Amino acid sequence: MISTERRWDALGLRPSAKRYLLLALVLPATVISAAYASLWISGLAPFRFVGGFSLLGRLGYEWTIGFALAFFGALVEELVWRGFVVSWLVKRFDPVAVLWLTWVGWFSCRLPVVLLQEHPLSIVLQLAAVGTLLFALNIILTWLRLRSNSVWPCIVFHGANSFLVLGIFDLLTDKTGPGSWLAGQSGVALAGAYLAIAVPFFWALATSRVPSAPDREPGHTNPPSLSESRTSQ
Repeated sequence: MISTERRWDALGLRPSAKRYLLLALVLPATVISAAYASLWISGLAPFRFVGGFSLLGRLGYEWTIGFALAFFGALVEELVWRGFVVSWLVKRFDPVAVLWLTWVGWFSCRLPVVLLQEHPLSIVLQLAAVGTLLFALNIILTWLRLRSNSVWPCIVFHGANSFLVLGIFDLLTDKTGPGSWLAGQSGVALAGAYLAIAVPFFWALATSRVPSAPDREPGHTNPPSLSESRTSQ
């Protein structure tokens, strides 16, 4: 029983403090709203509500089946990257090294999907936009994982990000012209917005200011930093 419990804890499946779950909901909603609002107001990718019942049907689908798929995909990805991979790496490397290593792996796994898509920009610029977005998201998700000592905030953040972009904002945005490369999950606007927000999270990781969650249960510890690992060896 104890061994099984430790395996679950190693993946970060223990409950998270509510404030991290709240942050995981509020942060993507704020960043995505600001990014798309700037596109709508500037006219680069205008707001649109066309299609009548067709659009309402699409919204209904995204808010039910799309919602479930977004969070299922987030569950699988986060259990792998922030659950297993981060938990394993953080015992051997410092937080910034963990950040770079997980980003390289995550980006590499996404490469085939990006390469098979049609791109309004050159493939080099598209890869740069996707790589920047994943790097910024990885910073925030790694911070959430280490700070909360739980993978659930990462799952909530990832799922909320996918659902808000694909299920709401993309459907209400004109993605012709500049909007084809500015808007969307792999768009330049979202990559830039997340990169700006990720700066303080990166600073916290770089200066190792990712302390143990203050409300963790006795006997539970955050994954050790590089210095802790070296001391124990």
